[in-house]
Amino acid sequence: MSRILWSFFANQHAIITAPLLFIGGLIAIIGKYFWWPVGIHTILISFLIFVFEYPKSGKPVSSRSMTHTNHSRPYQHLVGNLLSKLGLFYANYLPRSIFYFLLSIPCLLSLSTILPGINLLITAALYLIVTFLFIKF
Repeated sequence: MSRILWSFFANQHAIITAPLLFIGGLIAIIGKYFWWPVGIHTILISFLIFVFEYPKSGKPVSSRSMTHTNHSRPYQHLVGNLLSKLGLFYANYLPRSIFYFLLSIPCLLSLSTILPGINLLITAALYLIVTFLFIKF
């Protein structure tokens, strides 16, 4: 049975959450919900999350399968060089988990951003799992 790559799974979940945040924010602003300023917050953090998570690509080569190649995403080196200067915040998963948890709290206030907010909470939980399993990616 193969091992689950939690860091890869958390990264992909965060990438998928970013467009959901953007769409939920647009609906909140266009629909003029009671908490419509949360829509502005979700649009801004959707771009932040996408830029922050995009350079984390690839899967480590397993010792069993040496035929797997590690493909990077297009243009990830441009953003990756800038983000690598963040140091511990970018390399360690615990600050990222806490950051995503704090960003998800306002998303739970508006009806159109509840689902993306829950997805962001799941992403934070996945990164917390990665932190406790001491997985490096």
